[in-house]
Amino acid sequence: MVYWRFTFEVAREVLKTLKEQYPGLLSDRAPKRLIFVKESQEGAAKLVEFDGEKVVAAWAEGKFVVPVWLDVIYGRSRERVK
Repeated sequence: MVYWRFTFEVAREVLKTLKEQYPGLLSDRAPKRLIFVKESQEGAAKLVEFDGEKVVAAWAEGKFVVPVWLDVIYGRSRERVK
């Protein structure tokens, strides 16, 4: 079993992948729910549309999965700005 740690480097990679695969997403009016999936510590990473079955399948295969729920992030950011 592989143990993953969510570090600053992983967070940076999530944001970099988000910018590359979804340019302009952060300025879109309709935020999406995505999942960041990484095959291995050194492996490739990708963002895919959120699906509960995909999350369970990725976990079962030992992949690193991070939910990227932009609607929740937007909502919390709006609350803090008020």
